[in-house]
Amino acid sequence: MKTAILRKNQKGFTLIEIIAVLVILGILAAVAIPKYLDMRADAVRNAALGAVSELNARERLALAQSKLKGEIGLYTAPSTNLGPDWNSNTPIVSGTAVTFKGKSVTFTRTAPAAGDFNTPATWTLTTVS
Repeated sequence: MKTAILRKNQKGFTLIEIIAVLVILGILAAVAIPKYLDMRADAVRNAALGAVSELNARERLALAQSKLKGEIGLYTAPSTNLGPDWNSNTPIVSGTAVTFKGKSVTFTRTAPAAGDFNTPATWTLTTVS
């Protein structure tokens, strides 16, 4: 008899409890969404910095290969194709924006001084927007 009375009195969640849960979820969403967007922007910037490292490594490798072949002064720029995530396999051109994950990224290539056969060109990250 006692168990029948307990079941009869249980009605579920009160309106106050549901509102409290919704308020807590709203606060969590208000904090989490901006943090997620910041993390996404940081990830794109870090990927762009990784691409700069890759481009600089290719420049150093091309310079070293030309020296090994005895082609002093005939150093040619290496391929700047960074793969399908970077503007659909289009080679990167200095000063021209490329697209990465929906963001516009611009790199700059600085050539060595005239007559300097020991320094490779360097790439830098100009903008991410």
